[in-house]
This record gives sequence, C-alpha cells and structure tokens, in this order.
Amino acid sequence: GETMWQLSFPMSEDDAKNLSKRGPGALKTKALERCGAWHVPIPDLLQNTPEELVSGYPVYDRDILDTDTLRRGSGGDDSKSRVTLLGDAAHPMSPFKGQGANQALLDAVLIARALYKVFREKGADGADVWTRNEKEFSLEDVLGEYESSMLKRSAGKVKASADAAKFLHTAAAISEGNITRGAAAREKTSYVEGKK
Repeated sequence: GETMWQLSFPMSEDDAKNLSKRGPGALKTKALERCGAWHVPIPDLLQNTPEELVSGYPVYDRDILDTDTLRRGSGGDDSKSRVTLLGDAAHPMSPFKGQGANQALLDAVLIARALYKVFREKGADGADVWTRNEKEFSLEDVLGEYESSMLKRSAGKVKASADAAKFLHTAAAISEGNITRGAAAREKTSYVEGKK
C-alpha cells in the first residue's frame, strides 16, 4: 500500500524559504538528517519515498483578526462592504489541532444562514421564494453578524492550534517511554523549574 508522512520542525522563515526553494531532494535530505536514526520503519519510509513526491513549505500562524479589521479591510473604511471571508482566509491556523477544515465548514453554515435571512421570502403557497428581501435584514448587517460570530467561535481554535504548534516542536513532544505528551510536558516543566 501507499504511505503518507509529514514532518515539521521549527526554523527561521528565511531558512524555511531557502530549503523549500532548493526542492524535493533537499527536503528529503533534511528529513533523513533529522529522522534517519529513528526506529524502524521511519528511516525506510523516508528513504523509499520517491523524491518527486516530497514537498515542503513554511507554515505560519497569524494573529486573530478583530471584527472591525475584517469588516473594513486593511486599508479602507467600508463598513458596508458586501465582501467577506471564511475558512483560512478569515482565520488561518497551523494544522496541529486538525481544526482548519472543521472551522471552514462551520463558517459555511453560518454564512448560508446569514444569506438566507436576506434572500428569502415566503410565496403564496408558503414555500421559500428566492428574492431580494432587505425589508428586515440588509446584506451588510448580516455579513457583520456572521463575521462577529465566526471570529468569536474560531478564536479559541486558532489559539489552540498555535499553542499546539509550539508544544509539538518541543522535546516533550518526542519524549521516550510510556508517557503521554501532556505528562511529559509537565515532567519537563517541573524539572526545568527545579521542582524535581
């Protein structure tokens, strides 16, 4: 069968960009340098991966946007904009909590509900008729409500993802023995703080 693997490690942004530019061969060599002495089958998986299937790039975390910045954009003062963002465009997060796609799907549900408020009207038979209905809700207002709700909901996930990225690149994350990562982190923290 086929196997997929992922490796991440901290390095400066310039070093990461340079490594990525050097291509698949350099990326594979770096993976083998870092993990070639690990237990079986890790070195074999890395060595047997066809070079043309190796890719790599820097991963970034970004500060959480506030609703005002999202609504008005980076340069304008357009609180009545009819443009919004969802998913990674609104709240990018590193992949270390596995929440990016989940949050984008939740965003899609929120924006669908917001648009439904504006673009629905009951027909004579009681069925929804899709027409412009700004009597009760303006598009701009419901987009603002969507953004506020979306940012509030996703902020904790963005922070948890950034925290996980930091933690998973510490020595505690690869501690040896029959111990959970959390227990290893507490043990290492206690040791560093002189509690052990």
